[in-house]
Amino acid sequence: AILKQDAGSPLTVEDLLEMYAKEDYLLTWSCINSCAYVTLKLDTSNIAVLRAIWQAAWLEDNHTSYSDLDSVSILNMSYLALCEQSDLTEEVVEKFGWNLAESFMIPEKASRLLRQ
Repeated sequence: AILKQDAGSPLTVEDLLEMYAKEDYLLTWSCINSCAYVTLKLDTSNIAVLRAIWQAAWLEDNHTSYSDLDSVSILNMSYLALCEQSDLTEEVVEKFGWNLAESFMIPEKASRLLRQ
C-alpha cells in the first residue's frame, strides 16, 4: 500500500503498518539524517531481510536525486521500486550464488544496526 499523506505530515505507526502489511519488516527513512531504520518481525524470513536491505540500499543510492521530496514521498518511491523487483526471490538470488540460509544474521533478540 502506498501512503497518502500531505507533504510534511508526520508518519504514524498506523501508516507504516498499512504500507508494510504484506511484509515482515517496517522501514522508515529520515531525510534529515539520510538514514533508514528497519524493524524486523520475530522469526522473519531471509527473503524479508533481503527485501529490507534492498529497499534501504535503494534509498541510500537515490535519496539525493529526490532531495526536494519529503520522507513519506521518497519512502513511497522506494517501496514502489521494491515491488517492481518481481525477480527478488530466493531461487533467483541463489542462482547467482547467494546462500540465503547462511548469508544473513537474523538476531534472536532485539538489536540495533547502524550504518554510518
